[in-house]
Amino acid sequence: MRHSFSALLLSVCLAVTGCAKEDASAPATDAVDDQSKATVEQAEQTADPAAAVAKPAAPVNTAGVLSAEDRARLEDTVASSFGKGSFKDNTGTTYTFTMEGSVLSDKSGYGRFRFYAFEDGGKMDINGEMACVHIDSTERRIWLAGRITENSSTLDRYSSGQYAVGSHVAFRARPNSMDGQNPAAMEAPSFVDQATAEAFCGKGDWSDDALYDLGENDLIAAIP
Repeated sequence: MRHSFSALLLSVCLAVTGCAKEDASAPATDAVDDQSKATVEQAEQTADPAAAVAKPAAPVNTAGVLSAEDRARLEDTVASSFGKGSFKDNTGTTYTFTMEGSVLSDKSGYGRFRFYAFEDGGKMDINGEMACVHIDSTERRIWLAGRITENSSTLDRYSSGQYAVGSHVAFRARPNSMDGQNPAAMEAPSFVDQATAEAFCGKGDWSDDALYDLGENDLIAAIP
């Protein structure tokens, strides 16, 4: 059963969040044949610019090679969540996001997230690693918190202070219902200190009023 879960998680993770990363045994980039390069270049030229907003900062490993650390994590994963989409908050700001947050058998969490938002004169663009994850797929509730590892914002106010690399965010998510009748929803990220982020996933506070519905073709899923 664990093997099947790992295989399912790996396939979805590669397809949705691009979580794979290169290990030392992967072939050098210049070993990729010219035809493969041409295919990638053509896809980039014809890609929908809007879709690129949700593209993870780290490039997807087209060879599908995972590091030894990631392979071990996948084998020890007991629950996972993933998604991508966009939502508009009550201030009128539209956020685009990608996220993958998983729980290991020792209750620790791992994964990545990205939030991207346009404002007049620039953008907010942050990437990070999960610090804690809690998944309740029965109640359709997911708590996630993590540390910002990259900030590509062009607006000055989003480039320092509570938004700087090393700062923390916390947010809740609601996966799509299995019957397809209830849409997924996401909370705008709250910028918090490290202690708050690390405690966030264990507090269990929940409010549907804090979540915003995603678009019809957006997705958040939880396994199991």
